[in-house]
Amino acid sequence: MTDQANPIVSVVIPCFNQGKYIFESVLSAKLAYVGPVEIIIVNDGSTEFGISRTLKRVREFVADERCSVRIVDQLNQGLPAARNAGIATAKGEFVQLLDADDLLTAGKIDEQIRHFGISLSLDVSISDCLFSNDALDQFEHHANLVAGFDFSVENFALHWERGFSIPIHCALFRRTIFDRIRFNERVRAKEDWIFWVHLVVDGFRLAYLGSKSAIYRVHNQSICRSLSSVGKEWIKAAVEIEAMVGERCPGFMDAAVAWYVKTYSGSAESEIRKTPNESGRELVEPIVADDAGSRALPTLLAFPELKTSPRISIVVPIFNHYDYLCDCLNSLAIQEANQIEIILVDDASTDSRVKTLLAGIPKDDATIRVLHNSENVGIAETQNRAVERARGEYIAFLDCDDRLPAHALTRALAFIVLICSMAWWQAI
Repeated sequence: MTDQANPIVSVVIPCFNQGKYIFESVLSAKLAYVGPVEIIIVNDGSTEFGISRTLKRVREFVADERCSVRIVDQLNQGLPAARNAGIATAKGEFVQLLDADDLLTAGKIDEQIRHFGISLSLDVSISDCLFSNDALDQFEHHANLVAGFDFSVENFALHWERGFSIPIHCALFRRTIFDRIRFNERVRAKEDWIFWVHLVVDGFRLAYLGSKSAIYRVHNQSICRSLSSVGKEWIKAAVEIEAMVGERCPGFMDAAVAWYVKTYSGSAESEIRKTPNESGRELVEPIVADDAGSRALPTLLAFPELKTSPRISIVVPIFNHYDYLCDCLNSLAIQEANQIEIILVDDASTDSRVKTLLAGIPKDDATIRVLHNSENVGIAETQNRAVERARGEYIAFLDCDDRLPAHALTRALAFIVLICSMAWWQAI
């Protein structure tokens, strides 16, 4: 075969404390291509004992006349920066990105080089993938994860993670695209989402190749980050993408926040004591008070006990309005925001049913506190007294004859993160 048929391919492998996987990853990259390949391992400030020696042994074992292995050492800067560092030193006509714990199948790059040979205007060839366990003895294919969507701006913006996803090592890239686009280093996760959107917005041509040639290894370390921290990165990424697609996808930010609410802000939901309904879904039992107000508060008592300071303190001043109070309290109970406290302040209600209802709340409940004014002082003073007792990072006020819609607090927190992120980026 001619040199034109076998161009140089650069394989960039960021590595942070993944010495147990790196040999398999590097060897799979070598076996994925019959042509000349340079493998660039970016040691992103690993603290793992013996990692430098491990990387040197990998280089000595794998390197030969066809395959060179280089090690780039840097202080820990995160995955996006490590990829960019490797790309900056790449000399190949094509670039293959590969995380240190993932694998390529034999001949993967060969197939994609032929794909480029057939479609001369192609910028990115995308294969399908398999998911494996840590031991590589169980494999699963998620149908239509890649193939079920066309590579449009709308799909990358509105359906990413929501049925559609492309592991980065499924792709083989022309080197020239990285002259215009690099990975966003302002985020610590969700960098792939930003990158793919940027590609399609800039008009690069992507095409699908159906072979299952990339292996994504699922293990504990790959999912160890907390939902809350990853959720913040999702919002940060959404801010970046909004700047690229806002006019083209006017509902983008609403959809991104809705996914944040559903996926990243409900960590407390699994801790709530619930009862199943006929459809199999789990619902919290609502408050249904009788005319005497003698029913206790099973919904509010279902909140998990607070073990840390709450994110939100919800202040509810109460003066009578018994007919609305149960709906108000139920609307608080269905909120999915983690770490909330509820401060109910009875401003000397004259309706005995209100006092009976509030008396049903145990005095040792750490999530709900009931305060009583000895005399009626009005809503302003009642709210001020509650704020003095609040422990939350944020304060939310709710009148006892009003109610909150579902997800109100998680949506509010999402927008706070979003606005703070925008302000921070404008300041730098």
